[in-house]
Amino acid sequence: MKVRMFIAAAGAALVLGGAGTLAVPAVASTHAATHTLTFTARTLGQLSFGQTSADLQETDVNSAGKTIGFDEIYLSFTSMKTGRGNAAFAFHGGLLYVTVATTNSGSTYTGNVTGGTGAFAGATGTVVAHVSHNSARIRITYTT
Repeated sequence: MKVRMFIAAAGAALVLGGAGTLAVPAVASTHAATHTLTFTARTLGQLSFGQTSADLQETDVNSAGKTIGFDEIYLSFTSMKTGRGNAAFAFHGGLLYVTVATTNSGSTYTGNVTGGTGAFAGATGTVVAHVSHNSARIRITYTT
């Protein structure tokens, strides 16, 4: 009788312990984590497609000047001071996708994080870029 109770108790502990192990990651994964990336994008190259659109390739560096990724931006202009665009940022862990629009006569871009791949899959959030000459200060806040 004591052996059966010990086996039953041990079995119940294994089942409950296993259920707890499965439940903890499931509960932890339901909480969204917010991240902020702040960096400078330095233009490597650009290509104009007439007067209405352009493409930019940039290297993204942190405050210490270390390369943390790259980005590709496609912009369509509706006037000399306004436009819209899409960008893909390649960072460690995957790609992060954003859409942007110009404000402040083209010196500020604001937009939304629209998704990504890998660590950025399902990401949502905002992006703000302040442009000057051949670089931009960028802040991306996203939730995964």
